[in-house]
Amino acid sequence: MVLVGLAGLGLTIATVAVSGYFLSRKPQEVPVVINPPKSLPYSYQGHRDIVFSVAWSPDGKRLASAGLDWTVRVWEASSGTPLLTYKGHRDKVWGVAWSPDGQRLASASDDQTVQVWEASSGTPLFTYKGHIYGVTSVAWSPDGQRLASASWDQTVQVWEASNGTHLLTYKGHSDPVESVAWSPDGYHIASAGLDWTVQVWLML
Repeated sequence: MVLVGLAGLGLTIATVAVSGYFLSRKPQEVPVVINPPKSLPYSYQGHRDIVFSVAWSPDGKRLASAGLDWTVRVWEASSGTPLLTYKGHRDKVWGVAWSPDGQRLASASDDQTVQVWEASSGTPLFTYKGHIYGVTSVAWSPDGQRLASASWDQTVQVWEASNGTHLLTYKGHSDPVESVAWSPDGYHIASAGLDWTVQVWLML
């Protein structure tokens, strides 16, 4: 069930984050552009192609980055020291997300899979293969028991985080879905698509 549909103002919606039940933005509001500082505290280098996604660990001590070089890299946030490189994907990696307890990572790839693996060692746990095109985004539910993945196949799929068991497929978008996010209470999911909409729907 779609609760809210937001039409994009002639622009592609690529990322969405949910901080409550509803999202709003006045058409006349323009985002503020903040110039970067003259010196950066850290610059993490190691990827061999464009870095498309980055995520902090829940405790703020590590960062994970996903790249078009087919890898996910984990870094020590305080120093930029590389901790591990995950090479399980066979194509570009578009998204990465930490589990709420910081023990696992999920990565979304153009190889049509989401792979769940141990954050400390890079040991693969399982691979979800429910999508028929590349997977663009993945998000953990607040309780860490489910994952939602968005794809170029125009769907969002929800599945068990422990074993990849499929729970449901949302087909409300008419174009590829670029991003997905859970509400803080875990009852709603918001998805952003190339159809110029953000759709908020009830997770049964």
